[in-house]
Amino acid sequence: MFRLAVLALLACLPGVSAHSQEGDPDGTVTLVATPRLVDPDYRGAVLLAVYALGLGAAFVVTGIAFTRAMSTFRWLRDRYTVIQVVSGLVLVALGLLLFFHRDWWLHVALNRTLDAIGLTKP
Repeated sequence: MFRLAVLALLACLPGVSAHSQEGDPDGTVTLVATPRLVDPDYRGAVLLAVYALGLGAAFVVTGIAFTRAMSTFRWLRDRYTVIQVVSGLVLVALGLLLFFHRDWWLHVALNRTLDAIGLTKP
């Protein structure tokens, strides 16, 4: 009866079907589903619960990161017109430098900057 409960828990876990296609890198599902390793002390149920919490933790972290990223995206959205104008001016300036064969100015400026911070070869 306990083995049936463990297999029922295994079938209900989200993401287990993904592991059946990708393999089981940490061996948790394999350890729990193997009948000779599951003892009647509810070890399998505990392992499956920890496994499910591990899957859920990734979603919680993603939710927290997404919430923080939304404030950054809101800041960018509020300044979208300025970003567009500055990006357009940079593209026009680079296009003019290339058209008039003055792109070497960029190479010189980059080399001087790298020299100033010590990232060039002696």
